[in-house]
Amino acid sequence: MTAKRTTTTPLPTTGLLLIGMGPGRLSAMSLEAVEAAKAADVRRYEAYTALWPQSELDALEVAVGSVEKVMRPEVEQPDVLFELARTSLVALLVVGDPLQATTHVDLQLQAAEAGIECRVFHGVSITTLVTGAIGLSNYKFGRQTTLTYPYGGWVATS
Repeated sequence: MTAKRTTTTPLPTTGLLLIGMGPGRLSAMSLEAVEAAKAADVRRYEAYTALWPQSELDALEVAVGSVEKVMRPEVEQPDVLFELARTSLVALLVVGDPLQATTHVDLQLQAAEAGIECRVFHGVSITTLVTGAIGLSNYKFGRQTTLTYPYGGWVATS
């Protein structure tokens, strides 16, 4: 039995998809996000601010196809992503919600400037999970910061 597409707008044949993966397991991703990732020709998993357990990444690959891990430079200097997105449909999978951090908002703006269509598939973020679970308002917390994982000789400076 084949599942039907649930998205209301057909996906483009080329472009960039920013896909929220949710908090750490495949079952928490929206069906629309999973279907969009499956439809992509190229899938990249951003792994510098949060990580999924390897067992869940394995399940994700079974569900959507192979996924390559990328780190901060590939996202903040998106020449390779944009080159791919000009000729194919590229999914950038982000733990949580892709627009929770400014990096992906900037990526979306850069894509628009480069003439590359960009679609966003939101996911549940840790901020919404925690505030909802304990009944607090995220408006009362002030500014938020994302901490990144260092790797190789690279350490975040912002």
